[in-house]
Amino acid sequence: MTYLKQVLYNLERNPKVLFTIQKANSNLKAWGYTEHGIRHAKITSQRAMYILQKLSYPEEDIYLAGIAGFLHDIGNVISRYNHEISSSFITFEILKEMNVKYEDIIKVVSAIGSHEDNSFLDIPDHIASALVIADKSDVHRSRVQNTDMNTFDIHDRVNYAVEKDKLIVNKNSSKHDIILDLKINTNYSSIIEYFEIFLHRMKMCKRSAEVLSSEFYLIINGQRMA
Repeated sequence: MTYLKQVLYNLERNPKVLFTIQKANSNLKAWGYTEHGIRHAKITSQRAMYILQKLSYPEEDIYLAGIAGFLHDIGNVISRYNHEISSSFITFEILKEMNVKYEDIIKVVSAIGSHEDNSFLDIPDHIASALVIADKSDVHRSRVQNTDMNTFDIHDRVNYAVEKDKLIVNKNSSKHDIILDLKINTNYSSIIEYFEIFLHRMKMCKRSAEVLSSEFYLIINGQRMA
């Protein structure tokens, strides 16, 4: 088992880390947000690694993306506001305590600090790009924490409407394809509502894909979105 693979393995079993992520999610649930707990952490980690693996990046970078994916939302335990910054600081301390190499810690916190962006800045590198796409592609009804459908807001409706979300990476000779394939049940939400709340996220995915010499696009109910 490689050094960074062991770090990720240990993180996923660290009681302090798991408790903090769970507490962060319970805060978000109380504030009315969708799930950002262990489930989302693992999916983001796995998808970030999948993207870089499919695009033939070095194993070290694949596991750095996995670590960033697992810890990217941990700062929600402090506040939702600027959580990418608090997540970076908490991650720095966690990885330092685990004796992770300084340069690897910096790569991880740099990616985490870049996963939320309201100013349309460029994505700094391939690790951050993989994290952004992995995070933003996790749209699914299992993320809805509100159990009363009568009180669903638009975020609950849209997430609940998504019955399937599959991330696909096709490596081609020049420009690669990164595809988010969704099945949306329009009995719960219209497709236009999806774009109403997720357009910014899809733009971030598109910019991230460009860093990976790739094209990002959506397939919704079997039809490619331009």
